[in-house]
Amino acid sequence: MTLGKPIISMLYPRLSTESTSMAAGLLLYGGIAIIFYGFSSILNGVLQGVGKVNFPVLSSSIALVFHVLLLYVLLKYTNIGTISFIIATLLYVLIIVAMNYWKVKQYIGYTVEWRDSILMPLFAAVMMGAVSFLSYNILYYVLATVMGEYVRNAISAIVAILVAAITYIVCLLKFGGYTEEMLLAFPKGALVVEIAKKMKLTKSG
Repeated sequence: MTLGKPIISMLYPRLSTESTSMAAGLLLYGGIAIIFYGFSSILNGVLQGVGKVNFPVLSSSIALVFHVLLLYVLLKYTNIGTISFIIATLLYVLIIVAMNYWKVKQYIGYTVEWRDSILMPLFAAVMMGAVSFLSYNILYYVLATVMGEYVRNAISAIVAILVAAITYIVCLLKFGGYTEEMLLAFPKGALVVEIAKKMKLTKSG
């Protein structure tokens, strides 16, 4: 979300300034919906796993009705253009998540672990966004006198993405309370544990 414009400029250098700004805005607001699509996928999997295969279809159908209604109202009575699709999509996925979570809680008694499942990933994401924004702008400024606009933007964006990923992982390991046993369940878990131990980012237990 924080690197929307640099990424669009890197991938589509021939876009006009207006088109680049519009696409970056869609990427920014669409990033919010992606978070809830992740929740939706997990909840759908849980419901299917416990035999409630029809409920995700029901929740999606209900959400689709509200999605279409809101989209119609926004397109007819506002002038926000393509942002209407983002807002309507966000409502669509929010309804799905709310309904599916209610069903999961009702059927298996699951309650979200707010600290580990929501607050810590959110904190890590905010830190990642801040670091990526700063690293991009600092590097972009430093490279101003030594290379052209496209190369300068591309290098700054790629470095910022890498720095952002590292920041997110470090924040989760340092403050998220991940244990060695949890990390071993990850792909290449043994390697992750070894690196985390060297950096003192995890604990046993």
